Amino acid sequence: MILVFVFLHIYELKIDEVIVMKVNRQDGWTKNEDETLGKIVLAHIMAGSTQLKAFEEASVTLKRTAAACGFNWNAFLRKEYTDQISQAKKKRTTKNPDVPTVESDYSIVMTQLNKVIEKISTLKEQNDRLEEKNKDLNQVITKLEKQKQQLTEEMKEVKSEYMELINVIKKVTIEPNKFGQH
Repeated sequence: MILVFVFLHIYELKIDEVIVMKVNRQDGWTKNEDETLGKIVLAHIMAGSTQLKAFEEASVTLKRTAAACGFNWNAFLRKEYTDQISQAKKKRTTKNPDVPTVESDYSIVMTQLNKVIEKISTLKEQNDRLEEKNKDLNQVITKLEKQKQQLTEEMKEVKSEYMELINVIKKVTIEPNKFGQH
């Protein structure tokens, strides 16, 4: 007999004088996990959803893959839940959420329309603020242009006076006798 000790717990059962080895894996499903998976699948059946979506939800809750959830459900649990499955199918609230209805299409359209209206409103508010800021900046530009024009005129006057002063200095240095210097 080969004994496997790595992550396995082994015990023996005698059936008709034959020794059968039963292996319990450490990653096997607990009763609580089976019940959780069963509740999730039944809820999806009742809601008209698919078992695949149930397995995806269960995979997150149970921290297992969706494939593992599907295998456990189909291989072991489904036959234990036949009565509950038929009751869940009778209590279905919708046929299938993946198949759009007029109501769901209308709801989707209205939701999207409300988002668009909200976005337009936000953009309009931003536009109003930017237009006000633009108006203020245009006023500042106009004021600065006036100041520039005044400063340009003042600079021309100062330059003209400076040139006159230079001319006077040249005359004084070139013709010193004219101004009473010896």
